[in-house]
Amino acid sequence: MEQLGNILRAEREKRELTPSEVAAATHIKMQHIEAIERDDYSSIAAPAYAKGFIRLYAEFLELDPAPLIQDYMDRHMAPPEAGLSEDARISEEAREKARMAWRKRLSAVPWSRVVLVAGGLVILVFLVSAASRFFSGEGDETPVRPVAREGDSAAGLIREPSEPYLEP
Repeated sequence: MEQLGNILRAEREKRELTPSEVAAATHIKMQHIEAIERDDYSSIAAPAYAKGFIRLYAEFLELDPAPLIQDYMDRHMAPPEAGLSEDARISEEAREKARMAWRKRLSAVPWSRVVLVAGGLVILVFLVSAASRFFSGEGDETPVRPVAREGDSAAGLIREPSEPYLEP
């Protein structure tokens, strides 16, 4: 099969279009259009973008994009490996050993004692705080606001209740 870029360039030239006209019609940068025609995908950020650009370009030229995208994938994308390499397998085994060692260390901790000690510390802090307030006299005295007498015009002072509210 002829190279993807040559197919698209030949179809574009057959229709007497410039790369800038294709770029304007497809909203693909002209640099990307020219790169696709050269089969140079290094300037395109990711394979997903390249496949999308190829699809847009082919549809604009009224070509079937599926075989062109497949050609791109066959030539420019590495096939997935069937299994792990030796280094990856060893690395995975080392990670699994480390996970197992961590689980073993966690299971060796007497969690009931840890919880009891933590709870005891919380209760001790509460008791010390309460005893400190009790013996220092904090909180016993209620702040008294001065009462205004007749003739006082101080703002914010509490006034004596009027006669009907006074107890005999």
